[in-house]
Amino acid sequence: MNDVDPPAPATAGRRRARRAGLVVAGLLLLAGLPITLARLTGWTASPSVVLMSFAPFALLPYLAATVLLVVLLVRRRGRLVAVGAGAAVLLLLVHVWWVAPLFVGSAPQPAAGAERVVVMSANVQFGSGDAAFVVDEVRERGVDVLVVSEITPTFLAAADEAGLDELLPHRLGRAADRAAGTIVFTNEPASEVAAVETAFVSLVVRTHDLTLLATHPAPPQSSGHWRREQPLLLEAAREHDVDAVVGDLNATLDHPVIRDLVGSGWRDAVELTNGGFAPTWPENGEHGFPFPVVQIDHVLARDSVAVVDVDSFAVPDTDHHAVVATLAATAP
Repeated sequence: MNDVDPPAPATAGRRRARRAGLVVAGLLLLAGLPITLARLTGWTASPSVVLMSFAPFALLPYLAATVLLVVLLVRRRGRLVAVGAGAAVLLLLVHVWWVAPLFVGSAPQPAAGAERVVVMSANVQFGSGDAAFVVDEVRERGVDVLVVSEITPTFLAAADEAGLDELLPHRLGRAADRAAGTIVFTNEPASEVAAVETAFVSLVVRTHDLTLLATHPAPPQSSGHWRREQPLLLEAAREHDVDAVVGDLNATLDHPVIRDLVGSGWRDAVELTNGGFAPTWPENGEHGFPFPVVQIDHVLARDSVAVVDVDSFAVPDTDHHAVVATLAATAP
């Protein structure tokens, strides 16, 4: 009987490295796949609604898997590696397609001489936010309309003491305990068009020749309320033909309600200015995150309104960034 020579050490090492690479690539693909499926299906039951929030982050494991599998494919062809590389590239491209509008694309331009209206949204986390800081930002940024979510009577009193009642004397909505309150402050007269039946105060107002939906629907942790209230935003926006939707929407651009709003003509200010990925929550190390990871605070504008610029910034003692957008009418 002839002896069979054992495989050379170098060859055996390459095989082990190839297997290890395939295992790592497979784990990377599996890490992103639940997020992709949640985003594709739009299923709003828990935990899918949470996974959907992190859709942009699936780019990272898919990119790593693609690079790894392409390297393996170049070094040694194989059907399994080729299939894996094709799947990784496809999944990567799907997420690039979803994220790309944040970085590239056209947008309506303001009409010559159109009035600029600066709109700011701030969630002050049960009224614990620094009221004087918010008022200072309103003053320095020339804010015309301020939407404050989770505003309490204590925060309102502190803000007025810091000068908000002089800067923005007209107000609609109400302060309340914990998260229920929402008030729209403006430097011009305003009228309430309608109330929206969300657990927290949401209302449609008219000011500065704009109709705004100022809203704060329930968070996804209250999944039943979240699923019931999110469609109300689109209904109210359509019914009252609003120019902008402003506030803590408790939903990202990957959730069905925002996608429906975008599909119906209300686009996010960050997307309209090619501002890239701009997460607003959670701030101050809340929930174990060292920095904001999801964008749930929005200014959404319809095509009759141009977004001249947009910015976001942290507010001390809150878990949200405030969002400031400058709006102007487009040419007829």
